[in-house]
Amino acid sequence: MTEPSPQVHWKAVGLFYFLACAISWPSFWWRDMHTASWAAWRVPGFLKMAPIMWGPGIAALVALAVFRRSHPKTITLFGGVVGRSLAFYLVPFVLLAVAGLPGSGSPGRVVSFTVLLAVIGFFNILGEELGWRGFLQDALRP
Repeated sequence: MTEPSPQVHWKAVGLFYFLACAISWPSFWWRDMHTASWAAWRVPGFLKMAPIMWGPGIAALVALAVFRRSHPKTITLFGGVVGRSLAFYLVPFVLLAVAGLPGSGSPGRVVSFTVLLAVIGFFNILGEELGWRGFLQDALRP
């Protein structure tokens, strides 16, 4: 006798989607519908984008907490090979640092900027990856 195939847990998917949209969409609306107000907001760009990028991440953390017993967890942040995942993320930044940036000045400034870009990128990308890969991909796998 074979086991029944797992079903998609639509309540978990629905909660995730509702929360991700509820967190991210107001920032999209503000950015796209009130561009002058958005531009006047004097915070670094990566902080402006944080609610958009972290909407899925926060939604995933909440949905994982609510449905922790019934949510299958097979996909990890770094995949099967940590070194390969890190290389795919870091090699473009290393190439950027080696190539330099036109008009950026000293090589030390280029490296500092590239490291800052990699850290800020990781911060914002992590929210998206927690949501789409960390939760939703496993939830929809069946």
